[in-house]
Amino acid sequence: MTKKPRILLTYVESGKGHKTSMQSIADSLKNKYGSELELIEDNIMEHSPITQKYERFLTKQVQNTNSMKGFGPFMFWFIEVMGAQKFLNFLCKTLFRKPFDETLLAIDRHKPDVIVCTHYFLTYCAIEYKILFNPSVEIVTYNPDNNVHTWWDGRDGWFFVNNEFAQNEAVRKRGFKAENIRLVNYTKRQVIMDATGSKADYRKRYGLPQDKFTVIIADGAYALGESRKYAKKLLKTKKPLTILFIAGENDKVYLKMVKERYKLGKKGKTNITLRVYHFMPMIHELYKASDLFITKAGPNSILDSVLMGTPVCVNFCPQPMEKAAYIHFVKKLGCGFAQFKASKIRPTVEKLIDDPSLLDKYRDNIAGIAASENGADTIADFIYERALAKKENERCAEHSASETK
Repeated sequence: MTKKPRILLTYVESGKGHKTSMQSIADSLKNKYGSELELIEDNIMEHSPITQKYERFLTKQVQNTNSMKGFGPFMFWFIEVMGAQKFLNFLCKTLFRKPFDETLLAIDRHKPDVIVCTHYFLTYCAIEYKILFNPSVEIVTYNPDNNVHTWWDGRDGWFFVNNEFAQNEAVRKRGFKAENIRLVNYTKRQVIMDATGSKADYRKRYGLPQDKFTVIIADGAYALGESRKYAKKLLKTKKPLTILFIAGENDKVYLKMVKERYKLGKKGKTNITLRVYHFMPMIHELYKASDLFITKAGPNSILDSVLMGTPVCVNFCPQPMEKAAYIHFVKKLGCGFAQFKASKIRPTVEKLIDDPSLLDKYRDNIAGIAASENGADTIADFIYERALAKKENERCAEHSASETK
């Protein structure tokens, strides 16, 4: 009996966007080909203390880009100067040799036919695995960003991007083979597509006022950007306003904002409804409940808000990937606007409270994106076709070898 093709879906923590993008691909594979493929979803960096430590290191660098202004641009400039992808290869063979080796072993335990990645380090490891362990393995990468930064590895495998700028950058600047690049629409998780309730429905679900203009404020999972500063400016308004503040995994910020809520009560400021949340797996429902999302330009956060029909206000671009997301979603597609000065956020929002129709042009632009096809389905189809082709080639090779004998 022919075994099902083994598809390894690699999850990694380095910001939440890599995981949510992988989840969207996993959802599509399960929905379309779950009975025909063996799907292995693995938090690949959690198998040993060495890789766990390295994953925490990767996460810390993301946190540094959010909390230390200029850190992100400097680091990517430095990486470019030091040799870009060649520098990553050098580091993985020297300073990061142990986590690199452990990751290869974690992949090999599954003996995959196809390795699916959404993070540059795992794509690099997958390519090295192919060289060292299994030359016939297929590698499929989806880049969740809106550009192709300097550490993506284009030596082998299929590389999916979600816009033409990234496609051109991969070929012209990063040296990828044009025939290995695939342009697809944005990937959508099943929970996003299942969230068909109205704004009123989700306000009711979360006990939010139906009649107040509502903003949600977040800086990704770590809340290390400008969110608290912007929220404090909005707390000074005298107009009716609901503020949904997402502190994510940052307990210090969470407690500080809870204290702000307490102060509102003591002052009797009933015009403002302030809700403070930890990390919210179903945050897209709060996007839908809101009129505006104020955030750093994290590409996956913006995408989820757009898919829920809510315009964005970008307040921070801490590194090149966020700058690319801002250019793509705000300047090119018109899904919202930017306000990089905290001192101006209150008058900006107050204008919208007085005239919510000012957001209509952004909602119109968003509508087409939300209704477009799911790029994860396209990727799932491709993985399925490549996996079957690989199995057929192996079957033919075995048959040919048996006839020769």
